[in-house]
Amino acid sequence: MSESGSEYFMLQTHFNNPELLSNVNITVTLEAYYTKKIRENEAGVVGIGTSVPGTPSLLLPPDSKNHIIMGHCAPGCTTSWFPTEGITVFASFLHTHSTGRGMRLQHFRGDVELPWIISDDNFNYNYQPGRVLREERKVFPGDQLIQRCVHDTTGKNGSAVIGGYGFVQEMCLSFTYFYNRVPGFSRCTSDIMTENYANLIGVRNTTFDLSRSETVITEPPQDSGQSFVDFANKNIVWDKQMREEIQRQHVFEPQISICIDYFARLQEPQGQVGQMESFSDSNFGWESASEESLPEENKSQPNQKTYEHESTFRQNLPVFSPPAICSRENFRGKVGWKGKQNDGIQWQSGTSKFGFGRRQ
Repeated sequence: MSESGSEYFMLQTHFNNPELLSNVNITVTLEAYYTKKIRENEAGVVGIGTSVPGTPSLLLPPDSKNHIIMGHCAPGCTTSWFPTEGITVFASFLHTHSTGRGMRLQHFRGDVELPWIISDDNFNYNYQPGRVLREERKVFPGDQLIQRCVHDTTGKNGSAVIGGYGFVQEMCLSFTYFYNRVPGFSRCTSDIMTENYANLIGVRNTTFDLSRSETVITEPPQDSGQSFVDFANKNIVWDKQMREEIQRQHVFEPQISICIDYFARLQEPQGQVGQMESFSDSNFGWESASEESLPEENKSQPNQKTYEHESTFRQNLPVFSPPAICSRENFRGKVGWKGKQNDGIQWQSGTSKFGFGRRQ
């Protein structure tokens, strides 16, 4: 299925079993379709958003209705990885867990915010389809991509929520499909690593403990080994000032984008044919990369496994605003929206005893 004899495919499945049931039987089926007719373009996919698990960057205050999280793919990452002609984005799969309420993949070029690549202000965890864009989007070297997520933790029984794979934890990611594929480029996520943020939350470093399947604190020493979510609930005072400041830092504090070479390959050390390179638990990526797998821009740094670039959400840029085609009004005593679609069809929406809906 590939021109590379060393390429293979790995399926990873996450299961949620909060009641620790032991009598659950699960069957997983994977169907693969292939053709001998080679397509004109080869697609790739990259995860853009916040790094999870094992970092303190995704930390949601308890009982917060609309807390914003941002994950960056820095201009330095797109410069390092994208070919001169850029890539073409044609679809995206937006992903959070149960607290996600809104998602938006923002696109910046120079000093201008371009139209959002994809946006959903009514995101529902139970409905997460892959979405083909109405118009394909070119992304060039030097462009900045930011995945913006809005979270609501009011249903978490007063607990803070941290980033992680588990259903009770959170994510802020978009799996973005593009062509032509860039071998090895499949993740562009970010962390907040500033002194300001460490001083604010009282935690300097964390890691993901595989044996405990949770994020634990490694620094400061007096809190080493403590569960990060427990620390957030017991040690952080979630007053108004703290909530406002952590929200400000989640949006405006500089972040470090991490764009790892994930290209899995075979090596033949000491005459041992077919030995795989080691897998890194710290970054969940392959340890190193051969020069042949890298774009021309990265070949000056062969065998470098991780690229890190600073990225910020600048406050002074002209922001993109979607066309104003809706006007708000009261509809039978309920707040609703009335407007006209681009095709001229009149529509109206509002709340009824059956819930929120729209009619034409």
